[in-house]
Amino acid sequence: MNRTNRISRTMAGVLLAGIVAASTSACSKRSKSPDFARVDKEAIEASTAPVNILDHDLRNRVAADQATKTRMEDGRLEVRVNLRNSTRKDLDVLARCVFKDTQGISLGDETEWEPFFFAPQQIQTYIARSRTAEASTFSVEVRRP
Repeated sequence: MNRTNRISRTMAGVLLAGIVAASTSACSKRSKSPDFARVDKEAIEASTAPVNILDHDLRNRVAADQATKTRMEDGRLEVRVNLRNSTRKDLDVLARCVFKDTQGISLGDETEWEPFFFAPQQIQTYIARSRTAEASTFSVEVRRP
């Protein structure tokens, strides 16, 4: 093998290694475009969850559990949700309930925003009642004042 062929092969190997390295690093970088799959997943989860924390910074500060619904004697729906301040600081939030039909579509039956003041680690029960008997599901929304 002559010297020119060896240099050509070596240069081709170096070039190929550079192309592989460049394509690998380009593939590992995140796109600056929005992650639509994640946005859609969050929207779907929020639409089916009984409690939606609307402000992103509250998601680690407010916990919600024991979301229950009961049918009252007059056919209206009563909702109860335990809300808890998960921090060591006082916290103010607003909560409301959106009542929905069997398909999950809002009936326009929404409660007014109700203020809650939480001491550190305090739990309070949010209670809401629908205005009509058409309500079958609900979504409690929590946000900052």
